[in-house]
Amino acid sequence: GECVALGSLCVASRTSQEPLTRLQQQTLARLADWVVSDIVQCARARRQRDRRRMAELVSAAQVESDRTVSEESVLRALRTMYPDATVSVQPSKGDHVDIDSHGPIPVEDLEDGLWEDTCYLDDFIANSNNQELPSTRAVRAITAPCESVSGASFVVVASRDFRLVFDDIDSWFVQTCANMVSQIWHKRLLAEAMKAKEK
Repeated sequence: GECVALGSLCVASRTSQEPLTRLQQQTLARLADWVVSDIVQCARARRQRDRRRMAELVSAAQVESDRTVSEESVLRALRTMYPDATVSVQPSKGDHVDIDSHGPIPVEDLEDGLWEDTCYLDDFIANSNNQELPSTRAVRAITAPCESVSGASFVVVASRDFRLVFDDIDSWFVQTCANMVSQIWHKRLLAEAMKAKEK
């Protein structure tokens, strides 16, 4: 039910004109609605394609990890989907997560596994939005808890791209990958336990 302004549709003239008639205003409003509808439909179709690609990457990683019992295939799937982001599995240090080029982020600052450097983003929008978008530090991250060699850990995908905004499809993908990392670690533990039992 929320309305978000994506931009403005403007009509301008170099000469003095009569105000737009009611019919002209309604026509412009309909045109603006069509533009927004087209943007939404294109974005939805793109995300559906992304979701299918993510599902294919998960399936391929699952097959490979079953064969090798290694999380490398899972990390490769994440890096394929987010080629410009930093992907890592890092031990949970209790109260914080390390974000690429930013430093530690308190776990309580993660909202459903998502983090955004809102102060930095707001400052850039307010003071520097006429400049090229910087890519010197992480501005967003998505995390998911897992079990790894180091015990309780997080899968972390940190992005320096202002335009990359993580959504529920990204959450599903990263959480699925984190679950696979946990499964791989449990299989490894089970294999080690069976070897120990045999000895």
